[in-house]
Amino acid sequence: MLATLGARPSTASGSAGDGSFAPPLEKIHVSENDPKTVVARHIDPLHILLMADTLDLDPEWGAIDLIEELEATFGFKIQDEEAERCCTVGDVYDLICAHTAEWDDQEGLCGSSMVFYRLRRALRPDDKRSITPSTPLALLAPSPSKLMDGLSKRTGLRLPLHTLTGLGAIGAVLLLAGIVLTVVASFNAHWGFAGASACVAMIALILVWRDPSRFPKGIQTLGDLVNRAVPLNSKLLKELGGRPADRWSILTSLSAEHGKLEPAGISPETYLHKKSLDEARAA
Repeated sequence: MLATLGARPSTASGSAGDGSFAPPLEKIHVSENDPKTVVARHIDPLHILLMADTLDLDPEWGAIDLIEELEATFGFKIQDEEAERCCTVGDVYDLICAHTAEWDDQEGLCGSSMVFYRLRRALRPDDKRSITPSTPLALLAPSPSKLMDGLSKRTGLRLPLHTLTGLGAIGAVLLLAGIVLTVVASFNAHWGFAGASACVAMIALILVWRDPSRFPKGIQTLGDLVNRAVPLNSKLLKELGGRPADRWSILTSLSAEHGKLEPAGISPETYLHKKSLDEARAA
């Protein structure tokens, strides 16, 4: 399939007509409300050198997973040579638009309403009036992980990933370290050390298992959750007669699930992984 997403093709620079250097031009999307809007601008020569904006995907499997999910959501096949020309989120967006010209013309029920009513029924089927888009999620359950996992199970919706608290993150690190040390110590017949490492791993597992987690960044109310869930469930909404989210929202939401940035922090200039960013800096 795809070994890696290649570096952004370099743009030839030339003369501005008066003998001075003219920075290369790049297409960027400038409107958050209408990501289809594209303009050309001059790139600051120091822009790439100073920029550290990346999803930080794994160049091998992380990129492949994202591409495969985009294919399933938008219903077309991304060829290897097309994927290899993409190194930023904007590149991927342009590729999606080229294959889905009629996407924004689709009709159907409001996706946000469909998701909201489904979540509300799962939360309090007999007390609908007390649940509104502005209802804080913290009032609905003491544990974000139990609330999110329970809602996903009861509604069949894909919800954004919740994150571990600081204590849970420490537990995850200790769990991994304990497992590795136990295997290494056992292989070298250091049974006492192996037993101690196994105990550390068990304690760490309890920390992770009991961790209440945190809601994803930027999600505090039920309305926030709906806005994040709609792009993640566009394929399901289409099957149920709903109107899918716009392509940019879907792309950034799926990118956030696979990468290390939230949707609001992703721009067309965001690099997919550090390898492409390093290659762009070296170009």
